[in-house]
Order: sequence, then C-alpha cells, then structure tokens
Amino acid sequence: RARQGFIIRVNAPIDQVKRFKASTEMMFNSRLQTCKLNDGKNTILFKNSNNAKADIVIAYRNDIKNIEIKDAPYAGTIPGNERQLTVVEPGKSVIHTVVGADNSSKVSSSCGVDANFADGKLTITAKKDGKLPRFDYVVINDNGAEKELTILVAEGVRISLAKDAKLLKGAVSAPAGKERVQDCVTVKQKGDKVRFNFKEIPEGEYLVWSLSRIPTSAIRKPIIGMKKADGKLIGIMQGIHSGTEFYKAEYGKGKSRFKWDAPLDKDQNKYPYQSPRITKLAKCDGITVEVMTPVETEIAAIVVIPGMDNKFREEMVKVLCGLNYEAWKIAKQQNK
Repeated sequence: RARQGFIIRVNAPIDQVKRFKASTEMMFNSRLQTCKLNDGKNTILFKNSNNAKADIVIAYRNDIKNIEIKDAPYAGTIPGNERQLTVVEPGKSVIHTVVGADNSSKVSSSCGVDANFADGKLTITAKKDGKLPRFDYVVINDNGAEKELTILVAEGVRISLAKDAKLLKGAVSAPAGKERVQDCVTVKQKGDKVRFNFKEIPEGEYLVWSLSRIPTSAIRKPIIGMKKADGKLIGIMQGIHSGTEFYKAEYGKGKSRFKWDAPLDKDQNKYPYQSPRITKLAKCDGITVEVMTPVETEIAAIVVIPGMDNKFREEMVKVLCGLNYEAWKIAKQQNK
C-alpha cells in the first residue's frame, strides 16, 4: 500500500485567477512501492480521493536473456536490471563491446545520439545540436530481450573505471564475478587511497560523482572523499541510503546495490535528493580518492562533469540515484 500527495503553490493574487488547471505525473516502482509482483497473475489497484481523471501507463521488462555492455558501469535497481552508464562529448563517439546479443539485434536511441550495432560492437555518436548537458538512451533489442544504456552527453565530461585505476595505499583490485557485477577497487582503512585517471581537465568548477557500495550497515557520515583545489578533503560518498538495507536483505551481501554519490550542498549526513555540490578543482588528469571513515568500500567508477545549473544537477540525481526514473520510456509509451 502506498499513498502519495502533492501541494501545489500558485504565486498569484487569488482574485486574479479566473481559471486554474494542473496536472501531476508520478512514477511507481511496483517492486518497492505498490506491491510485490510474483510469477503468474497479479493485481494492482490505483485509487484517488477526488475522482480526477488519471492516465496510467505501465512499462515493463522481459528477462529473456543476459545482454552485457562492457565498460559501462552498473548502478541501482534489481540485480540483472541495473542501470548502465556511458559518457560522451558532443560530436564524438564511444564504442562498447556487447556480449550476449546476436548480430541481428536491433538498436533504437533517443534523438540526441546515433547508434549502430555490428560485429559485437555498439558505436554511439552524440549529436552536437540540442541542449547540453543532457541524458540520452540506447536500447539493444535481441528478439524481445532488451538492454538499455544511459548516455551522459556533455562538454568536457570524463569517466574513469576501476579496472584502469592506480592502486595506492591499502587499495586492492576486486574483479567482477559472483560477488559483484563489475570490476572494483576495495578500500577499508582510514587513509587508504586509489587514483582514478582521465584525460586532463583545466582548472574550474566540476561535479564529481563516485559509484560505490558498502556491503555493511549504513553509516551516517562521508565514507570516501577527494581533495579540492584548496587542499581540503571533501566527502564524495555518503554512508546512508534508504534502499541499502532492503537490497542486502533481499539479495544478500554480494548483491547489495552500487549507488552514485556526490558531494552535497548542505548537511552531508542526509541522503539522497539534495542538490550535489559543485567543487573547484585544480588542473588535473585524475582524482585521488581517500577513505574518510574506515569501512569496507568497493569503488567502481568516477565521473567528472563541468559545473552546470541547478536544474540539470537535479536531473542527474533523478537519473543516477533514482531506482525507477525512466522518463524517456514513459514518454515513449504515451506517444504510442
């Protein structure tokens, strides 16, 4: 059972409002919010209290076969349906090896990118036109089996994966396998360090995202951090997360989910859905991540993106942190 409510504030003198109409859009994750879906017949009942009209769109996924896009880090949702991310600058291309999809597979994409799949390689080219930064999407369809890839398109964006990281004090490589869906670097003790390298960026203001997990009890303080241009350490991964304990209980320690995290604008002991903090960085070709709170932590990737407006920062939180935020998929279903 779930109950949702909204308060809408209209900034106008009431005597000047002759006609007012509003609509809201909500997304439910059937696994977490409304009910547990099992094999076979299920019933979901939607009710409202004022008899207002509502259009209901259901998007679902058929788990037919495993399709894997290499070197695109995984985060969130139920194991086997994690959100994968890649980054590309406008006018440039990125190529990913795909395992488990037949060469006859069809590829579809949102309007901001062109995608081609041939000989096990997925080539994605970001168009120069359109709003920047933005999120685009590619879907591989192999006779009904689908694999989705989220694409962050932005000038000067960088991504660095654990498999390419330089191990420093206390850092240990943790390859993909039964216990984890992707290659990671494990750090445990305060002061342990690992360096994530990338193509050089100039001095400026950036938003830094880390992809990691702590398969242990939630801790209400920053776990890992990085140094700003002034040399001070700032937390980039928070310990507390509302869904962490659920996933460990449901799938076990080895399947606890990876989550994207960033420095927060206000109280860093609360998470998520605060506005991520823009951080000033010196000219560099990598970021050294350091343990601030001693707890076993697996780090999979770092993404660095030049500073942007608040609206897109909020969109990044929804896309990277949201369990079921698929705005493009809902829009596609509504347009059918």
